[in-house]
Amino acid sequence: MWAMIVCEAKKLMVEDGVVTPTVVHWARAKLPFRKFIAYGSARISETMPEFHTIVKEIFADCGQGVSFPIDDKELNVRYLQAKCNLQTFSGKVTPYHIFMTNLSKSEDMNALRMLQHLNKTPPKSYLAGLFPVHACLNHACNNNVEVTDGTVDSRPGVSVCVRQPIKKGEELFTTYVDTSMPRRLRRAWLYKSFGFWCNCLRCKCEGDDSDRCTKCKKKAEDGKKFPACSKCHRAWYCSVKCQKEAWKNGHKVICQLGHSNVELPTVSA
Repeated sequence: MWAMIVCEAKKLMVEDGVVTPTVVHWARAKLPFRKFIAYGSARISETMPEFHTIVKEIFADCGQGVSFPIDDKELNVRYLQAKCNLQTFSGKVTPYHIFMTNLSKSEDMNALRMLQHLNKTPPKSYLAGLFPVHACLNHACNNNVEVTDGTVDSRPGVSVCVRQPIKKGEELFTTYVDTSMPRRLRRAWLYKSFGFWCNCLRCKCEGDDSDRCTKCKKKAEDGKKFPACSKCHRAWYCSVKCQKEAWKNGHKVICQLGHSNVELPTVSA
């Protein structure tokens, strides 16, 4: 993103016949990235000072006498924009695991004495990456795929695992939040973190509380509650008519799925 911003600012600078990008040039160069979501409160310059030092040195001289100062604010914004598409993953077997396993099998007494000075519980190793196959997936609370970490071709990576039968041409949906949460919380987290109000099939077919009909939105009388769906207990209806219409319009699919995994193929990266 920084490289694209610099290139655009230099292009605008040349077009206007000046030797240094103006404030307007920088603003126009950054404009396409304003629509990118940046969510979080971490101060990256404090948590990753070495990274901040490196990028400041890289963009201190961008050629043609142009310098792009990356201050704390610029670093935080771009990092949080990228983080929205990051997938955290870890390898099941790390070099530490292999070392400890080989050491424990050794017959050398000196090697065995080393064990008392080492942590026998290998520390967790977390990595993060941008994977095209994952970044292209939109969200649905009744997601038909699930992104998991693991080992792909003997290297740490991610797998996109199918959760339910998928027809040819049907879009693949993952989930951005914990879908075990009630609809109200799911929607709140999605709106706060990603800036959209979820209208997937599950959100359309589930309700928030028993005082309002999930289908027609009718409000229950004070102190009264509507009957809940006997299977999922996440939808409430004022009448049998509303229940039948909702069943035909998609609630049947949501109830039958039961939000459980199905053993089907995977796509890895």
